[in-house]
Amino acid sequence: MTGNDMPSATGVRITGDEYQWLHVWRACMEALHHNLTGNTDNPTIAVGVEEPGVGNGDDVVRHRQHPPHVYTQTKHAVDNRMPVGLTYLDEEGILKKLATTHKILTANGDPVEMRLATNRPPDPTDVLLKDRDGRDSRLVPRAAQGGLNSGRGKARAAWATAAGTDEPALMALLDDLHFDIAYDYPRLREEVALLMTANGLRSDDNAIDQGTKWVSQQVIAGHRRLTLADINEAVTTRDLQAGSPWTTVSIATIKHDELADQAAVSIDWVERISGEKPRERAAPAPPYTWADLAAEIADLPVQLGSSRRILATGHMRQATGFLLGTELLRVMRYEVGIRQNDQLWTSEVATMPFGLAVTENHIGQGSDSALIVNVAANAASQATDWIVQNALPVETILTATPAAGWGPSAVTTPVAANSLAVAIRDLARNHGGSGALHLFLIGPLGLAVLLGHHWNRVTTTLVYEHLGPQGYEHAFTVDV
Repeated sequence: MTGNDMPSATGVRITGDEYQWLHVWRACMEALHHNLTGNTDNPTIAVGVEEPGVGNGDDVVRHRQHPPHVYTQTKHAVDNRMPVGLTYLDEEGILKKLATTHKILTANGDPVEMRLATNRPPDPTDVLLKDRDGRDSRLVPRAAQGGLNSGRGKARAAWATAAGTDEPALMALLDDLHFDIAYDYPRLREEVALLMTANGLRSDDNAIDQGTKWVSQQVIAGHRRLTLADINEAVTTRDLQAGSPWTTVSIATIKHDELADQAAVSIDWVERISGEKPRERAAPAPPYTWADLAAEIADLPVQLGSSRRILATGHMRQATGFLLGTELLRVMRYEVGIRQNDQLWTSEVATMPFGLAVTENHIGQGSDSALIVNVAANAASQATDWIVQNALPVETILTATPAAGWGPSAVTTPVAANSLAVAIRDLARNHGGSGALHLFLIGPLGLAVLLGHHWNRVTTTLVYEHLGPQGYEHAFTVDV
């Protein structure tokens, strides 16, 4: 295979168009989700694409039932040589265009929401970009702090000059402007796939491509405002329907969920988990506790009401995923689903016998049992050492590994995932003993959710979370 050559001007333009069409299709899927679920009081009712009369926010327009409508400008780059900061925004004239557009859109007094969506990374040296809020991608409120001679004050003055306006007008713009940066193509496709899944549509690569192709055809035909009727017709003519829509639940403990606003219920604990980076976040930071998180998850069934077909979304670790599954038990007539890479793992699929290789290690430290689910990686020996070193009151340690072997590809299909969850549940039932069960999960998140979903008639279970080099920590106690 030869190395990549620099893309041609045509290639750059086509890639930029595809990036824009994918954002448009994402907005269409949001509109469809709002219509199907009714889970927002201000739904998107139409989607504009390259809509006239809205200045530099015309690439994607979400027309809501009432203001603020959402105006998004997309900017795709073929490399990361120029990050998003004042230099880029000034040299490309983007900030001045956004300021002009904001003035036009707010002239009648209506509130607006503006977004700049780009795969470019943020400039780590830019004073104001460093203030971007991880929750809503705006630069305020921090950008407004500090006097005229402070670092932020001088940065505001420079931004106002580049925008061709004064500081009050700049701050009004920044109050309405969201910077969706480092928004790369794979992440965008993943979000689109998740929304399509939630809508009960096919969500494989072909289905996504069918959606973006339809968008491009609408633009070519001069059809610049896509209604719900148009979107539903596209679903039908493109044969995208796969089943019934899902009710979504979002739990975020590792990083914020960009689709949390589409969920029927969402829990965001990112700011309550120790660690600066997603890979470091595993356990609650004092004064927050695992019990606090468990209490919020336990309240989910009440908030879900009569909904029984639940799609788990967000970014969480295995112990939290398992607990979520136990609150959505199959015996309580729930069905659960979760996207695992490019597949939808769901409890609705059939199960079949799944071969397990089970080992028993008698350590004689108490009357309880331990179960190590050894699937994604061969880390059973480390878990065993931790159990022994920390004197858990365990008599027997069971290790369950797929008979075909462990590894990232140990579970290849939704049927295999659901079958493996049932097989591990049955193993736990049969080896419950007289004491509690200490559960250690070394596997994909989807398996943890499905395992919790099937976890009934099992002895009291203590679930542990892996903290990295520090070993494990008892997270939750489940008694179902």
